[in-house]
Amino acid sequence: MGEGSTLPEPAQRDLGRYGQTGGTTVARWREKLRALDWYQFEKLMQHVFRRQGHAVERKGGAHPDGGIDLMLEKGGNRVAVQCKHWRRQDVGVRQVREFVGALKDNGVGAGMLVTLNGFTQEAKELAGRNGVTLFDEKELLSLLASLDLDYDGELQTHLNNPEKRCPKCEARMVLRTAGKGLNVGERFWGCSAYPRCRFTLPL
Repeated sequence: MGEGSTLPEPAQRDLGRYGQTGGTTVARWREKLRALDWYQFEKLMQHVFRRQGHAVERKGGAHPDGGIDLMLEKGGNRVAVQCKHWRRQDVGVRQVREFVGALKDNGVGAGMLVTLNGFTQEAKELAGRNGVTLFDEKELLSLLASLDLDYDGELQTHLNNPEKRCPKCEARMVLRTAGKGLNVGERFWGCSAYPRCRFTLPL
């Protein structure tokens, strides 16, 4: 974690409860987190930080504001957050460098990068030198446990929402079946704004 930065409370929380939440429960939460799409993950984090007492402004979506998805404010401190719903790939030094540039462009002294997988060693070192906190899946699961997830209706709504949003225009994604081409007969996610937006995702 980045040293010397004014960090929101979640990043500084004792993470010991992670191992005390029960293996089955943690596995279920992990599965739900990874089933979310980028849009619901961003909305989930927005709610989590609000639960921690931060005023949260959403600046991301399909057209992020200079790499910043959420802007937190509490006690006069501002922290920029970037949410990367990466399930298989580690966040690398390039992504951290771009985020550091976004912080400088927006005049924000502290930032947090949230991901579901992990971070490369180079990314950790660069983040530590630039006041960027790295928040991985283990820490996120611990944070959800501390918020009494099972008794938070809005948090449950975000975790259980099957809706998908288009990363290009933020319209709702719908299931379609390919009628021609090499993948004829196969189902895929297509943007509901078609033909204005032709973005697709594999099922």
